[in-house]
Amino acid sequence: MMKILIRRIDDAYLFRSYNERGAFVDTDLTADSGGQGLGMSPLELLLAGLGSCSGVDVVSILTKGKQRLDTFEATVTAERDGGKPINMITSMHVRFDLTGDLEPEKVRRAVDLSLDKYCTVAKILGATITISTSFSVNGELYDNPLS
Repeated sequence: MMKILIRRIDDAYLFRSYNERGAFVDTDLTADSGGQGLGMSPLELLLAGLGSCSGVDVVSILTKGKQRLDTFEATVTAERDGGKPINMITSMHVRFDLTGDLEPEKVRRAVDLSLDKYCTVAKILGATITISTSFSVNGELYDNPLS
């Protein structure tokens, strides 16, 4: 069982969420939504969850595959269905930017394994939205048509 404790920090929308180990993250709304912008919004945190969950997998797979990874960045974007009352996310895209002594096909395999098999967050989100990916290795961009 996982457990998160969430405490309201101010008189508006600033919340601090704690895990059982004491680590925490702050969430807040932007000023135009009534908050102070002192933390990520809940939807931004969702995007961060996808990128970091998949990032753990990609780094692990590449490391086990004896690929030398020097830097890792992931950028997650989301499209929303504007005009509807709730503004649901309809699709997400994860772009991985990596440097190091890396074989692009091994990076592609790591990305695919993460999104299709290992990343729990991707599996949950993928049940209701489309998730696509792309990646770059040492500045060269590769589309990932398998995603």
